[in-house]
Amino acid sequence: MGNSLLDQLKKTGLVNEQQAKTAKKEKQKKSKKKRKNPNEGHVDENRQRVLDEQAKKAARDKALNRDKALLQQKREVEAQIDQLIEAHTVGRDGGDVRFNFSDMGKVRRIYITQEQQNQLSAGKIGIAKREETYYLVPAEVAGKIRQRDESVVVFLAHAETGKQNPDKRDDDPYADFQVPDDLMW
Repeated sequence: MGNSLLDQLKKTGLVNEQQAKTAKKEKQKKSKKKRKNPNEGHVDENRQRVLDEQAKKAARDKALNRDKALLQQKREVEAQIDQLIEAHTVGRDGGDVRFNFSDMGKVRRIYITQEQQNQLSAGKIGIAKREETYYLVPAEVAGKIRQRDESVVVFLAHAETGKQNPDKRDDDPYADFQVPDDLMW
């Protein structure tokens, strides 16, 4: 029973003397390496943990940068809309005609001149809303504003028909009836 496994393998002829020596040298190298650096396995775990934390931080930073870019883009669009409205606003001075329109499900009113009312119903000008204030803007400018943000333009009639852009529904029972142009509500 005093024979080692290596001696037993040599006796049976499965391993020769040369193979036994190389196996013994490899075993000594591994044990020597383990004695020099006993925490080698722990270092790999620490390194992996650090790499994982770095990857998580990089993902967080990427998400924050994306959010900042979206916020910056939104601010730029708002600034463009403000510039368009400021540069192209049609004055409402001396308006004595009440014009009603709907905004977010509520009926709103502004006072305008008779000429501006005709232009609104013809689709030549539209109404834009910025910070709870309504502005009259030309139809071309309203189209540019709609390209940037549709919610800012609250009223713009079609130039061809003289009617406001309604949400067309297939089940509308009054779709075949035409609304008179001079109807005031």
